Amino acid sequence: CDQVEADAATIGAVNSVARTAAGELAGFNTDAPGFRAAVELAMGRPLAGVDVVVAGAGGAAHAVVFACLSAGAGRVTIGNRTVSSAGELGQRFVDVGAGSITAVALRDPAFAAALRSADLAVNATTVGMLEPGSTIEVEQLPAGATVFDLVYVPPETPLLRAARARGLRAANGSEM
Repeated sequence: CDQVEADAATIGAVNSVARTAAGELAGFNTDAPGFRAAVELAMGRPLAGVDVVVAGAGGAAHAVVFACLSAGAGRVTIGNRTVSSAGELGQRFVDVGAGSITAVALRDPAFAAALRSADLAVNATTVGMLEPGSTIEVEQLPAGATVFDLVYVPPETPLLRAARARGLRAANGSEM
């Protein structure tokens, strides 16, 4: 790319490229704004002030964490198999928004504790698509929480099925 949009540079990922009128290639990221629009629709409210739990620390999680913090989320907890990857993700966005960021292992009791007070739980892993199972124990979530699974193939993952069975709001990544 000849130029990269500021948000894409902060996220560290370009997923779309457009040719400018001057013939240059401009890179941008559609995941963060797409996620924000889709999750706010699913939640029925803005992200401002919410407590968010994100499972995963890969490229999709970067866009999710950036979107949440830049929209004013109050707290973001990142759970990952490798705590160092979750910590690096949190450090990348320490200056975005005013919310707090915590990095923990997925199996750490702190991850389960974060789920118990979460307004929003996001699966940003391939679990449910490439691997069977679920990264988030929906039984831990409060009654008013929303579950957002970035996986959209299949459209109904075990995580979404469990969330809906509990009466929670749930959506997949197709809206992004």
